[in-house]
Amino acid sequence: MQADRVWNLEKNKKIVVELNADGQGSDNGSNLLVRFLGKLSQKSIICPISVERWDRMPEAKNRLQWQLIEENFEFDYAVGIKWVMRTLGDRWKAYKYTLRNKTFYPSKSKEQILANPPETVVSSDWTAFVHHYKEEKMKTQSEQNARNRSKLKVPHVGGSKSNARRGRQMEKKYGRPVCRSEVVLSTLLKKNGNYVNEEGNIIAVSSKHFSIFKLQLQC
Repeated sequence: MQADRVWNLEKNKKIVVELNADGQGSDNGSNLLVRFLGKLSQKSIICPISVERWDRMPEAKNRLQWQLIEENFEFDYAVGIKWVMRTLGDRWKAYKYTLRNKTFYPSKSKEQILANPPETVVSSDWTAFVHHYKEEKMKTQSEQNARNRSKLKVPHVGGSKSNARRGRQMEKKYGRPVCRSEVVLSTLLKKNGNYVNEEGNIIAVSSKHFSIFKLQLQC
């Protein structure tokens, strides 16, 4: 099912999501939920981009966000709420970053950017968003963040699949429990079985040696 179709579900129907021991989604239902959260994060009236930080999101907006999630998905809410709201926050931050990359061209003045808000963003929300990120302090911080990202030496090839869902699939494949380090290392492997780069290979070798050392201590 496409994430957009969730909005058109009959009110007496919900998508069931399985959670693992850490309270994170680990099945196809959770994959759909995550994609739904991505769509939700881009709705300005529900997740306003004028809010500077996710932990400062107005309580009324948080209640609305949760209401929409609860109306369409069924899972252990008490256990999964932290994972769901954290995921929504991560998608919201990523959306704001994408908006800046697409619209904040160096050749454009602040006035030009203000005059061309995206169709999905409320005008007043866009104005506050632009004013905030065009402050000199925020410009400096954004440039530093970009430099930090450029120094990332070990990219992963895990795609959009969550580690919880990946771990569940690995357990089914191997017929045994898998640890978090195995799941993380699997995201450094390309389809041909090679690691993404030499740094990824070094991390994998170091991790394997550490695991052997721990097993020797337990014997």
